[in-house]
Amino acid sequence: MPVYGDLMDMRQADILNHMEKALQRKQASFRMIRIEHLTETEAELRQLHASGLFQDEFFEERLTFFRFSPPDDFKNVQSIILVTVPQPILIINFMHKGIEYPVTLPPTYDQHTDQIIRELLETILNHAGYRLMRARIPEKMVAAHSGLIQYGRNNIGYAQNMGSFHRPVTFFTDMPCDTDHWGFPAMMERCKQCRACIKACPTHAIGEDRFLLHAERCLTFHNEHLATIPEYVKPSMHHCILGCMICQQVCPENRKLKNNTEVREHFTEKETTDILKGVSYDQLDPVAQKKLDQLSLTEDYSLLARNLGLLLR
Repeated sequence: MPVYGDLMDMRQADILNHMEKALQRKQASFRMIRIEHLTETEAELRQLHASGLFQDEFFEERLTFFRFSPPDDFKNVQSIILVTVPQPILIINFMHKGIEYPVTLPPTYDQHTDQIIRELLETILNHAGYRLMRARIPEKMVAAHSGLIQYGRNNIGYAQNMGSFHRPVTFFTDMPCDTDHWGFPAMMERCKQCRACIKACPTHAIGEDRFLLHAERCLTFHNEHLATIPEYVKPSMHHCILGCMICQQVCPENRKLKNNTEVREHFTEKETTDILKGVSYDQLDPVAQKKLDQLSLTEDYSLLARNLGLLLR
């Protein structure tokens, strides 16, 4: 373990070495880039929208959330730290009409690792005299430019030894970036000949006509907001309480990982019934609230009545 009290006198390379070793113990990987690249990222995202590759509805709902400058109360931000952490598929059991139904939650939705990584990095950086703050930026796009991930043909990010079963998290810091990782995003080599995800996608969101996903057709987009689900999304297509695993399950890159699952929570008959009825979160039993919190589903609770209902049909 590093002696953090000595970090004030260390070179940046030594600090980064301590970070790398600490993150490796979590099986996590990281990159560091200069803050100036955030302006380039914003311009790239807006150019994609202007060229018609993002429909207006999708862009307004999903891509205006990002912030391309550090907060006013964090002065002298010089760099961005990008971390990605391996995560399993979560299995949640819901008791309904006397039968227990296992329901899938894809790897990226569990947010609890964010705080774990933040505390780990803060311990190191604060002792070195630097600050850290969570960044709300296009993590996948920036991670691809940094080389932390490569794109699959399904537009999902793949990390070394993690496949697509990982969660990225990004931070602003005032530590200078002496070694800047920034380049052109790359697609995985095997994707050039593989068509597994294109053939498997039930809504034809992954097209032959272009590399960028037709995000407005993706099942994930439709089950993550409350608008009416289009008719082309058939009941049989629903298989996750949020998101979609179809293209990830058939992907050869995930062959050794697709059975990496973890049973996380069990909801009783009453708890399941209350969710299906749309009982407000505040009116749920505190035990049920805690289960949702531990699954990082509190923020998306308004979607659960519909999505769970579709799965339990």
